[in-house]
Amino acid sequence: MKQMLLIFIFTLCVVLAHAQTSIGLDLSSVLYKEMNIAIGYKISEHWSASASGGINLKVLKRHITDEEAEHDSNFPHNALPSERSYTHRTNANIRYWIKEVYSGVFLSLGGEWRSDSGLDANIGFGYMFPIWKGLNGTVIYDTGIIRSSISEKLSLDDLKIGICWIF
Repeated sequence: MKQMLLIFIFTLCVVLAHAQTSIGLDLSSVLYKEMNIAIGYKISEHWSASASGGINLKVLKRHITDEEAEHDSNFPHNALPSERSYTHRTNANIRYWIKEVYSGVFLSLGGEWRSDSGLDANIGFGYMFPIWKGLNGTVIYDTGIIRSSISEKLSLDDLKIGICWIF
């Protein structure tokens, strides 16, 4: 509920500001049975802000039958290593774009709240590239500073591959 409220407020601010906006979907999260959606807007030539929310769809799996659970366990995506023990998360960040907003390399800094670990500061980098008429692809690596210092290793869970519609 908090995520939806955050996304609604963020969308309202974007509409009121008439800024260049984006809506993105994290495709890599689908491998982990998650849904992550992001909304962003252009602040200036090199700066943008975004907010995202995600839910771990495995919590919905509690209500399926044993036969469906056994069938589902035979697929290789269940063998992927994952530290994703949260049920939902919310993220807000500021991005600095080297070339221009929604094009090329960017650096990001922000905060994330996860249901399993609470609040954490995020730092990351990424690359956005055009696919077709306003549709862009993204490759992002961002990680929680506290979470990474505790585990003392980089995690593939922090790598995100997605698509983004810019309008």
